[in-house]
Amino acid sequence: MLTSLFAMSLRALGLAARFALVIYIAKYLSLADVGVFGLVSGIVGMAPAICGWGLNYFLGREVVDRPLDEAGPMIRDRLVVSALSLAGAAALASAAGVAALPGHALLVAAIIVLDGVAFDVHMALIGLRRAAFANLLLFFRTSAWALPVLGAGIAIPALRTIEFVLWMWLLGLLLSHALMAWALRTWPVAQIAATPLDAGALLGWLKRAPLIYVNDIAIVGVLYLDRYVVNHFLGLEVAGIFTFYWSIANGMYMLMQAGYLQMAVPRLVASATTAQLGDWTRTLSREFAKIVGVALVASVLLLGVVTWALPALVIAQAAGHTAVFALLLATNVVRLGSELLHYGLYSWRLDRPLALVNLAALAVSLLSTLVGTATFGLLGAGIAMLASAWIVGGWRALVLRRHWLRISQVARHRTAAGGREAAFP
Repeated sequence: MLTSLFAMSLRALGLAARFALVIYIAKYLSLADVGVFGLVSGIVGMAPAICGWGLNYFLGREVVDRPLDEAGPMIRDRLVVSALSLAGAAALASAAGVAALPGHALLVAAIIVLDGVAFDVHMALIGLRRAAFANLLLFFRTSAWALPVLGAGIAIPALRTIEFVLWMWLLGLLLSHALMAWALRTWPVAQIAATPLDAGALLGWLKRAPLIYVNDIAIVGVLYLDRYVVNHFLGLEVAGIFTFYWSIANGMYMLMQAGYLQMAVPRLVASATTAQLGDWTRTLSREFAKIVGVALVASVLLLGVVTWALPALVIAQAAGHTAVFALLLATNVVRLGSELLHYGLYSWRLDRPLALVNLAALAVSLLSTLVGTATFGLLGAGIAMLASAWIVGGWRALVLRRHWLRISQVARHRTAAGGREAAFP
């Protein structure tokens, strides 16, 4: 409970800083700059999946409850692959010019590399049940640097540029990496470094990863591609309005992820491998009710606060799209429940159906957003996002129910034969 409160408090502070940054850009720069910031954030958000080759899927499950002398070399091997892949991606991004900022492509490329490595460490720490520390690092790399941006930009008008925002983002990442190196000094680093690279394990994961890799890309595609569709059909300023509301709604989503969803993953994995069937179903039901219930209450409160506050912030262009904000909040409530079902599939190692659902989710999301945005504009994009979230959540529930019925039948047969409740097959 204390870990959840710490994670949520830290994430809330970080999200408040990030929210204040988006308001600052909208008020002191322009909504077009909000759009640029959103497009760059999307690139950075998608890079770990594109450059990750699906390996975090296996690593996060394998390190659960392992001692550091076993988990450490696995994490080290994974980071070797990450560093090489991200360096290649950064070189391509720099050559192409990122998000219409050709003069700052190297800066954005550096952000991509540092954030990608930090993301992989974050996922490993979650598997090691170090969620509190993982979220502390996340605060420094994604949010803490926003506070100096606000102070300096308000005090010095010359610093009110998107370039200054990106430079401070890079400094925040460097600080996060320095803190990570200092905090992990107690790890058996020499022993981990001396352990030979386990190429066999990496190759084994890579052979199993193609579908998972495409699955990871599908997950981030569902999360970030909408803004590029909005930008294409409606322009950079409307993309800025979308990013403005999406950032607030996503804040609630990330807060729930940190405080509840991330804590539920190791519990589901452990229950599916060691507990009785009834324990796993009770765990899933309890976590689902808690996550969706809290998210729903938070969304209603957030809708009221933001609707009341926007006119006072003098962001008139955004104030006229409250219905879009309500749709984005509802979408994220549905996505949180759906994501818990995703981890239910993950805990039972149902890798193929899990990946197929996520691939279908990307297709449904992209197609519906294209049609909705082209037909009804920004409101159509919001309706499309909510509809696709319901479709994907329902599909995951059906797949999970089918598997649950199958193993329940096996458990009943074993109970009848052995006279006691059977463990998971």
